[in-house]
Amino acid sequence: NIGDRFCRYDFNEDFRAKIPSHFEGSFDVVILDPPYVSRDCLEAFWSFAAWLSKGAAVKLVLTSVVNRPWLLDWGLALTDFELRFTSKLCTPLRAFTDSEEVAARLGGFAPPED
Repeated sequence: NIGDRFCRYDFNEDFRAKIPSHFEGSFDVVILDPPYVSRDCLEAFWSFAAWLSKGAAVKLVLTSVVNRPWLLDWGLALTDFELRFTSKLCTPLRAFTDSEEVAARLGGFAPPED
């Protein structure tokens, strides 16, 4: 039953009221793809990720490099992975992670000035 494994999440709502409590602290890996480039949106997603995470779960965030300062504050680093679109989306997405293993699979960590 997919209903036991999937829940819709709207970052404008309190996830604690919408997401079943058995998801709390249940995930070894959390992948985030926030819909907006804003600190409010990123903070909402980050709180949700922390709630979902089991211990020191690996976090992977796909977002604009504009969010880099906030992600660095949370212990994530920019990788060499870049997702480009052929459509109208002009901002390439970059991958940030706190895992050396994940970074290695994505081409390694990017140099600090990248």
